[in-house]
Amino acid sequence: MVRVFVGRLEIVSLATMRDVAGAVKSGHLAYLDKYGRFRNAVLQIVGVAPSVIGCASACGR
Repeated sequence: MVRVFVGRLEIVSLATMRDVAGAVKSGHLAYLDKYGRFRNAVLQIVGVAPSVIGCASACGR
């Protein structure tokens, strides 16, 4: 038996970072739905804690 570590890396474009930051600043949180299961990762990369915008439980993570 051989064990292999498999990791993951989230890469977010500058345009996505701008869009997400703008949506958070303007309060258009429904816009974040398009990121699905990557929503929390994108928010963290942008520098917004999901719990700050009430997304921790609503986002399912």
